[in-house]
Amino acid sequence: MQAEWQRAGLEPERMAVRPSFGNIVVWRAVWETDGELHCAMVRAGFDEVTHEPGPSAKAIRLDHPEWQTLAPEGSVLRRDLQRFAHFSDDWLILHPTEAGVMGDARYAMLPNEMAPLWGIRFEGVPADQHVSFEMFRGNPKERLGVLGAMIRGTYGDLPAVP
Repeated sequence: MQAEWQRAGLEPERMAVRPSFGNIVVWRAVWETDGELHCAMVRAGFDEVTHEPGPSAKAIRLDHPEWQTLAPEGSVLRRDLQRFAHFSDDWLILHPTEAGVMGDARYAMLPNEMAPLWGIRFEGVPADQHVSFEMFRGNPKERLGVLGAMIRGTYGDLPAVP
């Protein structure tokens, strides 16, 4: 993937690569460039390494003025957001389908999805109240079937990584 990034003139500011659920063949890569988090599925097969890029999402920075307004310094809400940011190693995004949810971009049901496995619901939470922690697995049977196809190498036409 680094060769592709170099050809495109991209230099990731940070990157995390982890095996996907229950195997060491299909991996999830997440990286940041210019305030955007990107993901891709990388399959390390026997004959070649293939990949499929996923969507991107704006990275959340708690020091941005909108977050300071939403969660004033010293408030319970602010401390909850900071705690989640700490344990998510600052890989923060807004959930793409769940309004008012901040998620950990490092983990998703499928390696080429940007929908996080878990997050905190902050929308509508008063500054003196705690957020709720929520998990998002969708339809696990269906997604595990897709992951199985990725592991077997039968998931679409994946481009080889040079």
